[in-house]
Parts: sequence; structure tokens; C-alpha cells
Amino acid sequence: MNAADFLARAGRAAPTHPITIRLFGKDAGGAVADAEAAFVFVPDQDRLAAVDAAADALASLKAPATAERRAAEEAFHLLPLALRQKEDRRLAFFDSPTQAKSMLVEAEAIRLRNEYERFIATNFPASIAPEVLDKIREDAKHVFFADLLTSYGYWPILRALPSLAIGSGASLTPTS
Repeated sequence: MNAADFLARAGRAAPTHPITIRLFGKDAGGAVADAEAAFVFVPDQDRLAAVDAAADALASLKAPATAERRAAEEAFHLLPLALRQKEDRRLAFFDSPTQAKSMLVEAEAIRLRNEYERFIATNFPASIAPEVLDKIREDAKHVFFADLLTSYGYWPILRALPSLAIGSGASLTPTS
């Protein structure tokens, strides 16, 4: 039995995560609404394609993007893939990154991206890749902690903290 057959016969519904989203209607006279949706798993190749699309969008800017702007752009490209309608999870919540940008402020997009990363880390735990850990270690020498969180997200930094602490000479054992 190949993998597709096995999944069709023995598979179960993948976990989802309900989420409340604060929408801002820029075209609707400044209306604000809280909407209910659900996160679903986005395959790594699709998630990485969203990161690449965000990088392409940022490359067209005249000035270099800040870490926060980069995180928001990545969120705007990820959310149309990761968010589904609460009533029918087969249907996307946002049609495109452009629609997400038109209805979310950057801080809300980043919050949602961080919630998605928490959902993935909880339901599909993975270790941090050695090359990512090396990059985080190097970046930690030059940027503030808040910039690391914005660039990498909460869960990757949480997984990297023991290595970062040891690299900075801290002890992981309590001392009196």
C-alpha cells in the first residue's frame, strides 16, 4: 500500500485551531469587526513558497524593509493558505495576500502568524534545523531580542534559547 492509499484508508482529520481575527475595513468607512476562522496545516513547500513570494514583494520596495515589515509581509502571504472559514474549513478565509493586506494591520497579521506558528509547534512538533540555529546564533550577536522574535517567531526562538544561553556563557543549571 503506498502512502496515498494508506492516508485515504487510515487517515484522520488533521487538527485545526479556531482563531478570532480583528478585521479593519479600509474601504468600508473604517469599520472594525471580529471574525472567527480556523488555522489548518500548510505543507512546508507551500509555506516556503509564501516566504519567497513575500521576499519578492519586499524586493520591489525602494527602501530596505525592517524586520517587522518583513514579518508582516510573510504573514500576509501565509495567512491566505493557513486560514479557513469557520463554517467550512475547505474554503479559504482570505482570497489572496492583497485581500489580507487590505483588511489587516501589520500588528494583527504578525499576531496571527505567531498564533499559527504556535499551532504548528503544538500539533506538529519539529526540532530546529542546525542551519537555522546557526543563523539565529549569529543574528543574536547583532540584534535585539525583540528583533529575533519578529524575524523568526516565538517558537523557533524558544527552541533555540538553550543554545543561545550556552553560547553566551550562561549556565543552564540553577546557582545559588
